[in-house]
Amino acid sequence: MNVIELDHPLIEHKLAILRDEKTGTKEFRELVSEIAMFLCYEAMRDVKLEKAEVKTPLEK
Repeated sequence: MNVIELDHPLIEHKLAILRDEKTGTKEFRELVSEIAMFLCYEAMRDVKLEKAEVKTPLEK
């Protein structure tokens, strides 16, 4: 299993706030959700995509 280290400054900033003893429950949950979103972006980096035609009100 590969380990990926995310060392982006934005994630480090959010982790610092997350670890602060003054961070409330609501903010803690919001931060965990935001960090999880960044982790998902990174996890999906190498996913293969397939082309699909999408019909919109303006054109295909």
